[in-house]
Amino acid sequence: MQKYMNIPNAITSLRIVSSVGLCLLKPLSESFLVCYLIGCISDVLDGYIARRLGQSSSFGAKFDSVADIFFVLAILFTIVPLLHLSRYMWVWIGVIAFVRVCSMIVAWCKHHKFVPGLHTYLNKFTGLVFFSMPVALYFIQKESVLEFVCIPASLSAVEELLITLLSNTLNLNIKGLWTSVFNIKI
Repeated sequence: MQKYMNIPNAITSLRIVSSVGLCLLKPLSESFLVCYLIGCISDVLDGYIARRLGQSSSFGAKFDSVADIFFVLAILFTIVPLLHLSRYMWVWIGVIAFVRVCSMIVAWCKHHKFVPGLHTYLNKFTGLVFFSMPVALYFIQKESVLEFVCIPASLSAVEELLITLLSNTLNLNIKGLWTSVFNIKI
């Protein structure tokens, strides 16, 4: 058990704890936003510290992805109901989720491993946009905020599915489709 618990994984654990906290707090309250900020900071720091300390691992990458899923679900269950979305937006979110699940199924069938997500640049950008959503809600019309999130989420979901379908090897830290399929170096 000790080999799994290091500083980066402890930081990742904060994101899971903050996800639970988000579900227990009043959405968009000050305490909610503090808890949200802790989750966001943990997402930025865990990978950076893992690389700096030489503690990157396959377990850590998967644990990070699982923590991201918990965090996204917490946001979806706490903030999205406040938005009173149109049917069109619900369908769009459902399609994104469907494509993500398809990627996981393809990864399981091809590599016999549970892959909750790849760490592509487009996924990281989508996370950044998604994590800015609560702040954006104060300044931008609600439907526009979600459209702003769904565009990169759609692109990153399709990219991840294509990488999973077209790649012969599994690399959780792939930079993007161009490095996976087309072997272009950055």
